[in-house]
Amino acid sequence: MNNILEVKNLNVHYKKFHAVKDINLSIKQKDIFVVCGPSGSGKSTLIRAIAGLEKYSSGKILINEKEMSEKSIMKNNIFGMVFQQFNLFPHLTILENITLPLRKVKKLNRIDANKIALEVLNKVKIEDQKDKYPSTLSGGQQQRCAIARSLAMNPSIMLFDEPTSALDPEMINEVLDVMTDLANLGMTMIVVTHEMGFAKKLASKVIFMDNGMIVENNTPDNFFNYPKEERTKIFLKQILKH
Repeated sequence: MNNILEVKNLNVHYKKFHAVKDINLSIKQKDIFVVCGPSGSGKSTLIRAIAGLEKYSSGKILINEKEMSEKSIMKNNIFGMVFQQFNLFPHLTILENITLPLRKVKKLNRIDANKIALEVLNKVKIEDQKDKYPSTLSGGQQQRCAIARSLAMNPSIMLFDEPTSALDPEMINEVLDVMTDLANLGMTMIVVTHEMGFAKKLASKVIFMDNGMIVENNTPDNFFNYPKEERTKIFLKQILKH
């Protein structure tokens, strides 16, 4: 099977600060890559650069073996992006939050946009909340709406940037359950997270980043049980004791 996404020698600089250093990744359809690492290690910058939201200094991003620019990535809706904060429009209902990009970007009429919106809301199990405003929903429900909004655009790959970090502990599982359902349906995903249970259960690969570099790229079994790098071992000791 060919790679759906290839990242080749990707570098991101902020003036003199080298945030992402020579990253190489190859992802096939239905792969689930979990990216973990300490704060400031370049995880979020990496997936934002892959999504076309961050300008990279050098390197290549290929989709289905075709090199893409930041503009072409954004234009073709290749990626669905879910952020730490939900980024919902507070003055729009849940249904309107999802139909707006369908109507403005994909130029769908209201009936077709509503149909897709209801399908994805059903997928994330909040169809009954469609006429409510974001402020009346729990954090977990708002994040599920954000996931539904991305899914509605029919992306090839879903990118999650610490999607549970802004949630109360009891709401984390409801979002992880939705992500598990997506994984089981065959969605290709890159997930920046510290939820190691999710990584153990569902990841094809676990990537550990530190200081802008990939320190370890391994299967979940090898990553958690037989890490190769000393820096990985230290990180695992710290994160698994919590």
